[in-house]
Amino acid sequence: MDEFDLFTTHSRQTLLYNLFDIAQARKAPIVVLGLTARIDVVESLEKRVKSRFSHRYVHLSLPRSLPAFWDICKEGLLVDAEELESEGFDSDAAGQDESLILWKVMVEVGPFSKILLSIWLTSPGSL
Repeated sequence: MDEFDLFTTHSRQTLLYNLFDIAQARKAPIVVLGLTARIDVVESLEKRVKSRFSHRYVHLSLPRSLPAFWDICKEGLLVDAEELESEGFDSDAAGQDESLILWKVMVEVGPFSKILLSIWLTSPGSL
């Protein structure tokens, strides 16, 4: 739940209460992840909601620079063949290798290189 703190402003916090209740009672195998920039968001929870909250926190710091942020984004966007196979994709699908190369270049370098690579892939050696 992005901007988790906004859900604490609803009257009676019924949605949060029900989600935490289901997760705590193991009626369904769910996990509730609340994302917020507010450090004190737990203080905004009603007593009945707070009692069902597991009180597990993961604090993440911001990247120290724009290049560090970009590296994190690239890691999230890049895919390798082993990941595709483990997710059940057909490794012998036509054009898969070319698509992976094109995607990697597009993510790492940008659109201009994508155009050059697509020209090369359609007629190798023409550049």
